[in-house]
Amino acid sequence: MGRRTLFSGRIWCNDGLRRVRQSFPVNCHHVLVSVAVFILIVLSIFFVCQQDEAISHTATASYQQTELEVVREAARSMQEYVYIQTEVLGRQDIENIEQEVLKKFIEPIHLLENGDAWIYAPDHVVFDRSSDFPDIYRGKSMAEIFAIQLDHGASHFEEMTDDVTNVREGYGWYIWLPEKGPEIAAWTPVRVGNYSWTIGLSTPLPEILEASGASGQSARSVFVLATGIFLALALYSAWLFSDIKRVRAERALQKANNKLHLLSSMTRHDTLNKVMVLAGYLALVQESTHEESVRSLLSKMDRELDAVRKQILFTREYQQLGILSPVWQDAGAVFEKILREFDLRDVSKSSTVDGLLIYADPLFERVLYNLVDNSLRHGQTVTRISLDVAMQPSGPVLIYGDDGVGVPDKIKGQIFERGFGSNTGFGLFLTREILEITGIKIRETGVPGEGARFEMTLPPKGWRRGNA
Repeated sequence: MGRRTLFSGRIWCNDGLRRVRQSFPVNCHHVLVSVAVFILIVLSIFFVCQQDEAISHTATASYQQTELEVVREAARSMQEYVYIQTEVLGRQDIENIEQEVLKKFIEPIHLLENGDAWIYAPDHVVFDRSSDFPDIYRGKSMAEIFAIQLDHGASHFEEMTDDVTNVREGYGWYIWLPEKGPEIAAWTPVRVGNYSWTIGLSTPLPEILEASGASGQSARSVFVLATGIFLALALYSAWLFSDIKRVRAERALQKANNKLHLLSSMTRHDTLNKVMVLAGYLALVQESTHEESVRSLLSKMDRELDAVRKQILFTREYQQLGILSPVWQDAGAVFEKILREFDLRDVSKSSTVDGLLIYADPLFERVLYNLVDNSLRHGQTVTRISLDVAMQPSGPVLIYGDDGVGVPDKIKGQIFERGFGSNTGFGLFLTREILEITGIKIRETGVPGEGARFEMTLPPKGWRRGNA
């Protein structure tokens, strides 16, 4: 019971997979185009991200340079002021001098709406005594203050606090509060005698990008990217949907053609069997009767029956046209092959096409067979047949000829029509159809009374020299 259940499950899975493949007939080129579209989208996103990063970096670097120039100018003014107050005027009230410097040179600095200017000594922050400055920060160094603020989301401040502690110039970024985001800062030291301070200026990054236009440019880039991806996906989806429908239709058509091919093959086979039976009965009747009028009618019936047989055989040959892909064929080798199927004891043959490869339907040998058969059937005085090649400005022309009675001028335009001729009427029609599959044109250019001449003009990419 377990084996039966497992077997049934496998059948169900295989049937389900088959139905999925039929509903979504995905080919190799669908996968390749999908991968290409995915790669293009990823590259576009990468390019826009890189561009956005470059724009942001340029705006940030430019603003940092501006901040640095501003704090340097403020530092020079502060240094001059402190020098005069301490060295020239001999003042010792450093705390009061710091308050004066804060109000004169630091607080007035405002580059953007939320930009902050500050001044730190190596061991404490200089604050406005009249402001509501948190007691927790009083008398503490910058490193200690940021360590306290660490619990509130401060980060990436080590470089700045180290420079302030050691009185060095620098620039960088830090986060004081997460809601403000990264702040771009620049700082520079001031030294007067035994005293030193660090003046700094910081501005939230979003405000810098907004003021410089980088945010707007990034937003436009993202909009263009999103629009492009949307359009690309829409076009890709439309193409994929239509192509899947096309593939599904082609498969349905192929399936229908296979059924028709099978039906016609079965019908043709059965019909030929019936024709052969009827031909046998006619032969028996002809042998059993001696009345000339009856025998004459039976002969006509036999000829008509033979015509029916040939028409049925023609449908079999015509059905094969285009089923197999064209291939490169050695014209000389094909010519030699079909000549072995004829009795040419009284006919000489020649060929100058050895090594000429032509791109034609696999039924190309039927073309040469029909031409030779026509020469032997209708040429009457044929003693020579040939297959040659003539180089024209447009390329080589394959020429089949004989020295028979030729083709009258008045019927040259009709010999390739279906049903024309004294035999089946299908030979030259089939010849033209086979050649046209790969763009080869055929025409009769012989002189009546001197022989037939069939010129087959090869397309530019339909021939080459070499081995097949």
